Amino acid sequence: MKTAVLLLLLACVGSVFSHSWIACSNYQGNTGNYDNSQCKGYARNFFNYVQNGNTFGLDNGYNYQATEAKPCIAPLASPVSAGYSTAYPPATYKAGQKVTLAWPSKNHVAASCTNQWIPDAELDIFVLGPNPPANPTLSAFKKTLVANLSGHVNGQMDFKGFQNCPNFCQNMDKALCTGTFTVPNLAPGQYTFMWYWIFNPGSDPYTSCWDVTVS
Repeated sequence: MKTAVLLLLLACVGSVFSHSWIACSNYQGNTGNYDNSQCKGYARNFFNYVQNGNTFGLDNGYNYQATEAKPCIAPLASPVSAGYSTAYPPATYKAGQKVTLAWPSKNHVAASCTNQWIPDAELDIFVLGPNPPANPTLSAFKKTLVANLSGHVNGQMDFKGFQNCPNFCQNMDKALCTGTFTVPNLAPGQYTFMWYWIFNPGSDPYTSCWDVTVS
C-alpha cells in the first residue's frame, strides 16, 4: 500500500511541474547526448530566452501552454527573420526530408530512476502554410497533422513518444529527447510548424512553433 501511494505521489508531482519545449528544430547530431553544434535551426524567438550559453534543458521561460487564441509563445514576426538571429537561425527543410527535433526531458520519463507511471498523453507535429498568418488559432494548426509521435504506453518504461530519451537516468532534468518525422510533399514556400505535447490527458498542450522555408 505504501509503495502504491508513493508512486501516485510521484506521478502527481510530475503533473504539477510538467513542461518542455523544442530546443532544436533540425537536429543532426548524436541522439544520445545533445551537441549544440549540430543544431541547424531553432524555434521562433528562442534567442530571446537563451541564458548561460544556451545550456541544453536550462529553464529559461520558453516553455508555453497554448490557448485557442494564442497557440504559440510569440506571433509570427514581420519579417520572419526578426524572430531569429545569426546564432539562432530558422530551419530550412526539403519535401521528403527526415527531420529530427530535440527537446529536454525535464524529469518526465518513465524509467528505473523514476517510476513507470509518468504520463505522456499525446505528441504531434502540425504545420500551417504556405504563408501562414501572424496570429492563427490553435484549431487552424490542427487541421494539418504532419506526424503523430505518440507511442508511450502508461505503466511501461518504453522510452517512446515524448519519452524517447535514451540517457534519461544520466541527467533526469536535461537529458536529450528526440523525435523524427518526414517533411510532407509541401509546395515551396514559408511554413510554420508546431510541436504539440500533452502531458496529462485533458490538460492544455505545451507547444513550440518554428518557421521554415521549404524547398
